[in-house]
Amino acid sequence: MEAPPEMPKRQSAIRRSMRRIRKSFKKKDGYVPPASKPHQYARDEKAVRAADCNFSVKYLGAIEVTESRGMSVCEEAAKRLRANPQHKVRAVLQVSADALRVVEEDGQQSPPFGVAVDVGCGSGQGTKYLAPHFREVVGVDVSDGQLQEARKTTVEGNVIYRIGSGEDIPAPDSSVDLITCAQSMHWFDMEKFFTECNRVLKTNGCIAAYGNGIPLPCTPNQEIQKVMQEMFMEIYRGILGPYTDERRTHVANLYRDIHLPCKDFKRDTTLVKKNIVRVDDMLGFIQSLSSYQIYIKKFPDKADFLSGYRKRFLDTLQPLNPSIPAEDIKFDFVAPIFILLGRKS
Repeated sequence: MEAPPEMPKRQSAIRRSMRRIRKSFKKKDGYVPPASKPHQYARDEKAVRAADCNFSVKYLGAIEVTESRGMSVCEEAAKRLRANPQHKVRAVLQVSADALRVVEEDGQQSPPFGVAVDVGCGSGQGTKYLAPHFREVVGVDVSDGQLQEARKTTVEGNVIYRIGSGEDIPAPDSSVDLITCAQSMHWFDMEKFFTECNRVLKTNGCIAAYGNGIPLPCTPNQEIQKVMQEMFMEIYRGILGPYTDERRTHVANLYRDIHLPCKDFKRDTTLVKKNIVRVDDMLGFIQSLSSYQIYIKKFPDKADFLSGYRKRFLDTLQPLNPSIPAEDIKFDFVAPIFILLGRKS
């Protein structure tokens, strides 16, 4: 029997290469894909949350684009920026939990401050925004239930929550750089609160108390806006006003009657808070007020009084856009913002 002819060297080499390729696709014992190793990225995640993740970049400038995604959009925008004769800047891209920031290399932002305490933090909605700017942030509230909710929604690693109050801030003497109060300072015993602030603040430490006043519906049509606002205030002050805690008047007055006992003191009321809402959203805001809850508890037979106002609001709004149901018409819900700033000397 004749021996088979010898396989050409070229064909043999191809088969060996194919075997190596097939073998490379086989999973090795103990193989774990990179996506299943989240612990590998813990260091990067910690750096981002601490606002300590930086990259050197060449800043080309800013440009507005009409589309939000796609490499072609990015490439075209970069091409236009490169063609811009404006001087390119060596800069640092700072990645943090809440934003991307670009700063010049010679003007980098200073390291985070030390400690911030948010007094009357509630569910922590405003507390977490302090995290990128401070080494440690402490949210303080009298309600353990509120603090439990805050812990559920807070992912920032440098934010903690403690039971306390404006009259008893859980912080050592001269240890705090900033005390914030978001729509909460009017609930405190002011004299005791300011005494506590003086105790825990470092020299040059600051107090920032802020919030927003009564929101009002705003529309492009001035006549419709006037009627909408009159009806809203008829509910807010006329019906619910007698059941509103008198301390809420500080908020309605934009804290004009409150003065921080600091040598360096500033007040600002130039900003506004604007939400785009429908009628049902606005009525939901009214139903969230404690004065509304007190009213319907006292007058259960009037619990449905807002349904009549709902019809009036919808009838008033309909001329803004007759082509769609009044329930779907959107409008601005605008509230003035107040900010009180003080520094301990």
